[in-house]
Amino acid sequence: MWSPRQPPPYCSASVVGSNDDLLTEILSHLQVKPLLRFKSVNKQWHSTISHPSFSLLHSLRHPHPPPSALYLLLHLPSSFPGFTSISLSSLRRPPPLPPPPFDIVQSSNGLFLSLSPLPSPYLHVLVSNPTTRSNTRIFLGSKNPISGSNPSSQALSGSGQGSDRFVGSGLGLSQVQLTGSVQDQVQAGGSGQGQVEVDGSIWWKVRLAGSGQEQMQVVGVSLGFDPGRWAHYYVIRVFRNGSDRFLMDVYDSGTGMWRDATVYLDEAPFDTEFDRGVYWEGRVFWLSHTGNMVYYDIENDVIGKLVLPKVFEQGSYLERFRYFGESCGHLHLIEIRTNCVREFDVLELEETEGGNLEWFVKYRVDLDLVGCEFEDDMFQDGVDRFGRRLRFYAFSILAVIRGIADEGNGDDEGFAELVLSIPGKVISYNFEKKISRLMCNVVDESDKWFPFRGYNAFQFIESLYCP
Repeated sequence: MWSPRQPPPYCSASVVGSNDDLLTEILSHLQVKPLLRFKSVNKQWHSTISHPSFSLLHSLRHPHPPPSALYLLLHLPSSFPGFTSISLSSLRRPPPLPPPPFDIVQSSNGLFLSLSPLPSPYLHVLVSNPTTRSNTRIFLGSKNPISGSNPSSQALSGSGQGSDRFVGSGLGLSQVQLTGSVQDQVQAGGSGQGQVEVDGSIWWKVRLAGSGQEQMQVVGVSLGFDPGRWAHYYVIRVFRNGSDRFLMDVYDSGTGMWRDATVYLDEAPFDTEFDRGVYWEGRVFWLSHTGNMVYYDIENDVIGKLVLPKVFEQGSYLERFRYFGESCGHLHLIEIRTNCVREFDVLELEETEGGNLEWFVKYRVDLDLVGCEFEDDMFQDGVDRFGRRLRFYAFSILAVIRGIADEGNGDDEGFAELVLSIPGKVISYNFEKKISRLMCNVVDESDKWFPFRGYNAFQFIESLYCP
């Protein structure tokens, strides 16, 4: 007979453990860190937690998790890029990144998109998850992802036709063999015979179907990943031809192939930063400093144009945008024309009920308040040529970090901080409390003023997804 002092038989650990559905439901509510430890409990738990369907269920249970660390690009004398990390949570030591040579291009909801900076006929992008230490290589000249360092020439040449190579100096891309969807429209103009040099970068002559010979250049690779929407990820590669027209095609990890159609981005301004794509809500955005930004809607397979706020004057050729990034489902944009301006706004993008995209001011930042505890490092006071007092603010914006709102405790906004690099230090500023704190000291002799830049800071989110 069952005693009240004993747990009911149907609630025993053995019964729960033997029920796969119940076990999956319980584990899906836990955070990533304990789940990684629980893999070692037994084979059943390891199999359950490692299964792709559990990863997707866990992502639905925890939409838009906050970042737990930042990876920052180091200035090193060697030819290989190096990275250091800063913890944003109780995570003491973020997991290591893939070994060099690699160059991080973008991070998106727990996945990192990297590419090799070394010239190679087998140049590839690497989609990796530092949490699970898993990765997939996608060769830019292949329809399918290929693992290993020695892919066959047939795999790299797709249908077996000629190998058209593309070089983009802006991204460090070199000797890219282009096939897949674009190869259906590109006929080889001769391997190595069509190489020309334009403004110090190498272009390759190719023949487009129904047209004469053209020159093409790879200018960017971006990543779109959102486990709350899709069970797979997308890689977007962008090219520029000799007429300054931009083209792009998409790799779908769900099919393991590049899409058949090639899309023209005729709305893109000439200075669009295709090497710094940002993913948000089913779209990949690319910023321009002189015109409206463009975006690619992955689900609808269309190109869109996003008008900048009226307070932003167009036509300036200065790098006026100091930050453009996403965090916890929020897309932010910061414009600062000069480092002598005391205040600036943090804008956020929202989608209205009618489906329109609009910018609004989310936060107002006072740099005198941000740097009051770090005056010697951040403030440089002087006078201009007219004898007027002038204050120069030495800083670089690394990230706008958002957290999850807790409506049950009256927290409708969630955690929000601005992470800055100042000479010798990395600091953070809490928007709500209006308090700054030191995150770490920095020793980087190659750039004492601004050791880190915003476009070289990548947010790390713990995820169970295996690319």
